[in-house]
Amino acid sequence: MLIIVLITGILILLVGIAILLQPDALRKLLHNFLKMEWLIPATLIRVVAGIIFLLAAPGSRSPILLQILGVIFVLAGVAIPLLGKVKIEALANWWLARPDTMLRVWAGVAALFGIVIIWASI
Repeated sequence: MLIIVLITGILILLVGIAILLQPDALRKLLHNFLKMEWLIPATLIRVVAGIIFLLAAPGSRSPILLQILGVIFVLAGVAIPLLGKVKIEALANWWLARPDTMLRVWAGVAALFGIVIIWASI
């Protein structure tokens, strides 16, 4: 399970770096994401990721951190269908309208988040 957490951290780090270097990548990603039927896959990915983090937590460098992240992922997954497609699309469109500077700041935060996940899983 820890290898999946490690891969997740690496993916988050790489996406953060990509957006930091090229904020339009996030805009394109969100734009394409909004065209797809994404509600059920997004829900399942977050809930499964949360469960994996919870199961991997005891063997990690920081069990409490991974447990907290696991709970957050599960709650975020459950929140998707509760919020509904319209509200989530409105949030995505809000992000699409943000200036590059704001996207870069949040991409940096995401990259740091990925590093923390990597650290906790090795």
